[in-house]
Amino acid sequence: MRTPEKAVIFAISQFEEKEWKSFFNEAYLQELYQSRPLTEKTALLFEAALGVDAEPLMRLQLKYNMQTTRKDSSFMERLAQVRKVAAML
Repeated sequence: MRTPEKAVIFAISQFEEKEWKSFFNEAYLQELYQSRPLTEKTALLFEAALGVDAEPLMRLQLKYNMQTTRKDSSFMERLAQVRKVAAML
């Protein structure tokens, strides 16, 4: 499955590296390389700069976040506890 960051990299693959590196500062490059999640503001910047719709990018980020959260065993244990308490009510 393609992560949001890989989708963005794919979207800008038509640009030569030096062109887009000069356009985006270091913070946005970090987002491309999974150092930080894609934010709404960054998605809108990509939309303005590249003509790529921001909403599908954000949906990709959401799917990635959900996938990552489901792999977090401590959080899944917490959800199991919440389900138990809710079942008792």
